[in-house]
Amino acid sequence: MKRSFLPCLARANVARMCIACVAAVLIAGGCGSGKELPLGKVSGQVTYQGKPVTDAIVHFLPENGASAATGVVDSEGRYTLSTHETGDGAVIGKHKVWFSKQDPPGGAAPAASDESSLLPEKYRGEKNCAKDPKLTIEVKSGSNTIDLPLE
Repeated sequence: MKRSFLPCLARANVARMCIACVAAVLIAGGCGSGKELPLGKVSGQVTYQGKPVTDAIVHFLPENGASAATGVVDSEGRYTLSTHETGDGAVIGKHKVWFSKQDPPGGAAPAASDESSLLPEKYRGEKNCAKDPKLTIEVKSGSNTIDLPLE
């Protein structure tokens, strides 16, 4: 009686698939399980030509490639940065800073006379920041009050 080699191949393929699945789980599991980089709490006020900036989001992009921090700028120009959780701060180190537009609540159009929400192009957008950052800020351990007076 001849034995077929097909069952052996089927078992070998199952074994290879199991090894591949285990390897994939281990690799994927390692992606987010590393120790988080230390954060410093950051808050401050954004002004442009002496007036509070409103309807904006401030972005702190770490030079080390870590997760960026963002903060919504309120009606008085104040912001608090968040990276992983609300108000937890930004990664310690140097950051490129840029701004994006925050739509007003309820989708209402901003008032045409509201100059405080208008920032020059040089401060807006990640592309501008990457090419020629106009603001570079260092976040330190502990609490940081970082006011951003723009001109």
